[in-house]
Amino acid sequence: IGAVWSLIDIRTRKWIDPCGEGIVIHGEDLPDDVKTPLSLPRREPQNITADLCASYSLVDINGHVNNAGYMDLVLDRLSFTELGTLSVKTVRCLFRKEIPPGTTFPIEWGRLGSTLYFQNEYFTIELETR
Repeated sequence: IGAVWSLIDIRTRKWIDPCGEGIVIHGEDLPDDVKTPLSLPRREPQNITADLCASYSLVDINGHVNNAGYMDLVLDRLSFTELGTLSVKTVRCLFRKEIPPGTTFPIEWGRLGSTLYFQNEYFTIELETR
């Protein structure tokens, strides 16, 4: 499992250095040249689209869509039949920017081989299936 995270000041919405805030993170220091999966390719637009909303139930105490909420948004695009047969091997997420509460936004999705993908200006999520 790999993850890249950051600490964001809730007032300014800017990245802050945890060490400068007295936060100690226990773990393994890695070299500066470690490659991280910070991008996912934009796929060709599909004709499967919908308008979604960052509804109240998806927004957490920090005022943005909770990470699990993104999965709710994309999985709700699939039918019960598709979900019943879906066997996910890998989930890849790229969050480009926050979705403000109450925002309505488009999403497009499709399938390339064994990968389902969902994308818009805010995020890309890929589900690699078995």
